[in-house]
Formats: sequence, C-alpha cells, structure tokens
Amino acid sequence: MLKTARLGRMLFTETLHPANTRLPVHAHENAAITFLLAGAFTESFGGSDYECEPLAVLFKPAGAEHTNTYHKLGARSLIIELEPEHAAELSPFADFDTYASHVSKGTPALLALRVYEAFKTVDSSAALTTQELVLELLRGAAQRLGPTDRAAPPPWLRDVRELIEAGFDGDLSLSTLAVDAGVHPIYLARVFRLHYGCSIGDYVRCCRIDQAADQLAGTDMPASQLALRLGFYDQSHFTHAFKAETRMTPVDFRRRARRIATAV
Repeated sequence: MLKTARLGRMLFTETLHPANTRLPVHAHENAAITFLLAGAFTESFGGSDYECEPLAVLFKPAGAEHTNTYHKLGARSLIIELEPEHAAELSPFADFDTYASHVSKGTPALLALRVYEAFKTVDSSAALTTQELVLELLRGAAQRLGPTDRAAPPPWLRDVRELIEAGFDGDLSLSTLAVDAGVHPIYLARVFRLHYGCSIGDYVRCCRIDQAADQLAGTDMPASQLALRLGFYDQSHFTHAFKAETRMTPVDFRRRARRIATAV
C-alpha cells in the first residue's frame, strides 16, 4: 500500500505490485473499482481473462473471487471500495454485477484519472470532490455498460447498439439504423433512450470520445488527424466536444495521462 484514505463511505487505496508475481484466488469484502495507473496485469474472473493496460477501469461486486498475474513492469493501481450499504443505496448506478464483465477505458478512464488526482490532494475540499467524481464514474458506467430500464433490451436493439459501436467513426443515420432493425426511426429513437438513458446521437458521441481518449493516451497521433479519423468536422470541433464531455482538452488529457502512467 502506497497510500490509503477513507472518504465518507468509500475506501481509497493506492497499491504497487512487483513484476512477475501472481496473487492467488482472493476476493474483496466490498464492491470495488480498480483503476490501473501504470504497468499491466491479467485478471482472471468469472471464467474469463481480462488483459489490463494503463488507464483500464475494472468493476467487481463484493465477494467476487479472482486472481491477478502482474507482468514484467508490475502494476500501480488505485482501488476504490464502497461499503455495502452505500453500494445498495446507489443502485442501479452501482450495479457491479452488471459491470463486472467489462474492462473500460475511454471516458471512464478520464473520470478515474480525475478521481486519482483529487485523491492525491490533501485539502478538505478534495474529499468531497473525490466522492462526487466516483459517483459520476458509476453513473457513466451505468449508461455505457448496462441498460437503464429494468427490462432487458430486445435483441434487435442490442444489434443496433453493436452497429453503432462498430461504425461510430463513419456515416451513421437514424434511417439506416432503423431499416437494419426493421422498425420505424421514431420508435427506434424512443426505445433506445428508454433502455440506455441517452439519445443515439449522444451515444455515438460518447463512443467517439472514448476512442479518442484511448488514442490520446496510447499513441502519438496528432489531435488534428485523430479528429478527422473519428468523424469530427475539424480539430476545433473535436476539442470542443472532448472538453464538453471530459472537462479537459485533448492536449491536457494526453499530458496528464502520460505523467501518471510513467510515474511508477
């Protein structure tokens, strides 16, 4: 443990695991969010292996048994645990059973980065900011990783979502998505919002920003080139959309993400 702090009903722990080591089967008593700051590891959970690189965000329900194998650089992580009563109060925005099968990057990583920076600040206002950011992270996960409506989305709607995720950087239209789904465009728009809590246009923008965040953190691609590749009009449009979603400019995010990832 490098640092630990209890803020309200959340426990924050920054950890450092040495290279080429393995944690045997274990479980956290509380529902937990893991944010990988630097290094890499493989997590085995629920019969699947998840490869985790810097800025990956993982969610696990309380008592979930898993193993971790740390790679040649080891790993530095921030672990956020929620007390059981607090996690229950946050339902459905803290449905860790729904989130657990995903490794998130993109915009969730942006929020987790801000959580970490607030956690490292020692003044009293940072405690409230940190807790608010964790709640924002959970809300974003609920929107991206699971339906907001209790009823399961119909198969045709899941297919539409997959089409969006596969083609968000191209020319998508409500009409063509509706034709593929075999429904009226108005009906598609209404049902999509009902189940996923946002419009189709908002979801396309989220997909683009998520991909932009991954590319900014992991490549040297100029922001102007990235903007065109992801379907923005130009770099100015990209910068405006990125900042509106994340409260950071693309340049600022790239700088902050790389500073943390290299400070092992």
